[in-house]
Amino acid sequence: MAYSKKISQLLATLQQNNRMLTLSFPNDDVAYADQLVANFISAKEELNRDFEFKVELLSDNPEIILKDMIGKMATVECLRHDGSSRFFNGYIFSFEYISNESGYSRYEMILKPWLAFFQYRKDCKTLQNKTLREITQQYFDQFPKREVQFSLLKEYNPITFSIQFNESDYNYLHRQWEQAGWIYWYEHRKDGHTLRIVDQTLYCENILSKEIVYRANNANNTGVGILCFSNNSKINFNKYSSTSFDFKDPNYLNSELDVAEPATSIMKLENYEYSGAFAYDCFTEGQKDLVLENVSNESEIEIKTMSCNDAYADVGHWFKLAEFNNDLDEAELEYLIVAITQSAGNNYLFETENTTAQYQAELSCIKRSLKWSAPTGFNSQATYIYGLQTALVVGPAGEEIYTDKFARVKVQFHWDREGKKDENSSAWIRVATSWAGTNFGVVSIPRIGQEVIIQFLDGNPDRPIITGSVYNGDHMPPWDLPENATQSGMLSRSSTGANAENANAIRFEDKKGEEEVWIHAEKNQRIEVENDESHSVGVNRTKDVGKDETVSIGQNRNETVGATETIKIGTDRTETVGKNETITIGANRTETVTGNETININKNRTETVIANETISIGKKQTITIGNRQTISVGSNKLENVAIASMLNIGAAYVVNVGAAHALTVVGAMNTAVGLAQYEQVGMNKSVNVGRKFCIEAGDSFQVKVGNAGLMLFADGTVQLSGNNMLIEASGPIQINGKDVNIN
Repeated sequence: MAYSKKISQLLATLQQNNRMLTLSFPNDDVAYADQLVANFISAKEELNRDFEFKVELLSDNPEIILKDMIGKMATVECLRHDGSSRFFNGYIFSFEYISNESGYSRYEMILKPWLAFFQYRKDCKTLQNKTLREITQQYFDQFPKREVQFSLLKEYNPITFSIQFNESDYNYLHRQWEQAGWIYWYEHRKDGHTLRIVDQTLYCENILSKEIVYRANNANNTGVGILCFSNNSKINFNKYSSTSFDFKDPNYLNSELDVAEPATSIMKLENYEYSGAFAYDCFTEGQKDLVLENVSNESEIEIKTMSCNDAYADVGHWFKLAEFNNDLDEAELEYLIVAITQSAGNNYLFETENTTAQYQAELSCIKRSLKWSAPTGFNSQATYIYGLQTALVVGPAGEEIYTDKFARVKVQFHWDREGKKDENSSAWIRVATSWAGTNFGVVSIPRIGQEVIIQFLDGNPDRPIITGSVYNGDHMPPWDLPENATQSGMLSRSSTGANAENANAIRFEDKKGEEEVWIHAEKNQRIEVENDESHSVGVNRTKDVGKDETVSIGQNRNETVGATETIKIGTDRTETVGKNETITIGANRTETVTGNETININKNRTETVIANETISIGKKQTITIGNRQTISVGSNKLENVAIASMLNIGAAYVVNVGAAHALTVVGAMNTAVGLAQYEQVGMNKSVNVGRKFCIEAGDSFQVKVGNAGLMLFADGTVQLSGNNMLIEASGPIQINGKDVNIN
């Protein structure tokens, strides 16, 4: 690279072997490259934090356009004591004009890694069912010139649900890395830098020179090596414990970890924390978190501070401290560099010609045998959502209700730009209810499209819970407001494909004078009462059944009507009584049958009328008795037949009259007897015939009074017999015959 004339003169003021820093731009994309030289660098590097290199530049151009330098890659090459080079590579995040001194313009640029660009990407999104490696790679894919190397020993389960909310990509990634115990640092080349991500410090490599000599024992403190060493010890917790909760296995999950060598025995120094819901799902997982916490605390306590002038020292690498203490085991002399602050300068503006460039470093180290982990919040800020949010319930296309066995639903947050408003927009989210117990409580599953209220357990964005729902312009209340402001209640919606007319509902009208409770079942209604049920209606009750009604009563039924009861049956009625039926009517009863009536009684029937009974039959009456009929009349019986009366008796007919028997026939009377007829009169019998009296016998006719008798035979014989015979006549007596014999 050809420098400007004045810059070339400046470079000539320092002998080549004293020139420690060299500036270059690997992508050859800086117009002022030949007008800038590096004069001094202050470099900070640390595990799990971005490096920051502040570089003082000199130029003969006071009018460098600052913004043209932003985002460019730059490298400062630092010459080690043995002639090898150490590189400080990064992207320019700041470029500032400082002053003009000795005819030269002083600038300062700040170099940071490519990962630092992620601090300027702020987003809101959900991530689901991906491992931390996959999530990290998804973010890294956004940077076209990334260089990263993973060395992960553990297997990591997919993260079910995670939210980045109003935070930078940088902060989100660091939150996840710190929680998982990941460690990272950068390795520099002249043409770039690589991000190294590991989950065990055993992946940290030895520095190139293998060891750094301990020079503090040197009286003159000369040479390259460790110039100063300080050690310390601090108090620490002697026990770690935590609790979590998982609703799928609703028992408190407790984890404990005792420190092998507590720092003090004065009292129990326990670090107990509630890790929040779903922090871990078993004791072992909980212990892993406690181990990480202990490691991060111990590594901070065991920090060793060293001053060094050996440019081989590099963060994320370990070295052997040589010539320190020969009595220690070799493992006790191996240290891992967790942070380093370096400074080096060319000292171009010093007038002394032979001024030597200097390199100095301050190291923070731990014994290599110890593990290191960044504590939570080491390079991130916890994200909390304490306020309420709303979201839309989502699910598969064509569905109206989408849930699982825990009555959870999925949502699309309003801030989610990547979600498709489907079943992949979120993980399953629990729904709060006013009452929840073992197979009892209130169940109301939010439906797709509803706007629901979201809160976050402990403010953790990864732990949303639905606590309610609200109406919006697309989902209005079920009745018009404010016209019906006095109405309250619940109205559901039939699914699938129903409209506003298809619903089950219970509604309360509280308007004074119009109070009402309205219950509507879109199809079926089932009411189950396991013991007693009481209904009390102050005034009227109307019951309409569109088709059939079935009433089943296991035992007794008592129905009382205070005034009048009217029953209208449009077609047929069937009444079945398993045993007895008693009907009591206080006054009168009228029963009208428009057509026919049939009464079947399988056994006996008793009908009692206290006063009078009138039976009126418009046409005919037929009475059929299978066996006997007994009619008892307490006083008189009057039977009127308007025209004719016929009595047919299959066998015998007996009429018993206790006193008198009168038979009056207005017209003719005919008595027909098929076999025999017998008539017995206890005392007297009189037969009065108004005109003629005729008796005909087919064979013989006999009249007998005591010893006297009269017999008439079919052959014409007439026989009179008796003890005495007296014939008296007021007129003549005539006897005619063929022969007349008189004794």
